[in-house]
Amino acid sequence: PAVRNIFILLLMLAAGVHLPAQTHYEARRLSFNTSSRELAPAFYQNGLVFCSDRKSDVFLSYTDLNNNLLTNLYKVEQKKPGKFDHPQILSRELTTYLFEGPSCFSKDGKTIYFTRTIDISMSQRNRHREDTTFGIYSAEQVNGIWTSITAFRFNRPEYNTGYPFLSDDGKQLFFCSDSKD
Repeated sequence: PAVRNIFILLLMLAAGVHLPAQTHYEARRLSFNTSSRELAPAFYQNGLVFCSDRKSDVFLSYTDLNNNLLTNLYKVEQKKPGKFDHPQILSRELTTYLFEGPSCFSKDGKTIYFTRTIDISMSQRNRHREDTTFGIYSAEQVNGIWTSITAFRFNRPEYNTGYPFLSDDGKQLFFCSDSKD
């Protein structure tokens, strides 16, 4: 079989059949990037939603136990290919003083799935916990406002659940977890 496959490959090459070449891509910083941590972009409307620990003038900024700023969700509109407007907080309704992270959207853009600190209570104890865990939440957009914030049924304070990703048909939600199950 190996000799036969080599023969077929040589025959195809002799006949002028070209095999597809590997496509090369170039990675570069976007116009809105800063020296802050910026990660997990998701396509949304005519732009991107991403996580960043950039300092926001709108909200007080909090840090984790290592004095790293916590991330929030930002949106940025694309003006033309490769050129973006200034990023803004995605939504006041979805922003807490703790961690908001990677997200994804339904095809119609009316449902968001996002990672967040599970316990968002304002207690001083909660701000300095070493065992803070993350979970997935969803929200619906109604008249331009994110409402009905709902915890994912697999969230547990004993383990992290996050980085949601919807299948193309929107029927399956994939995610990461450090659950032992």
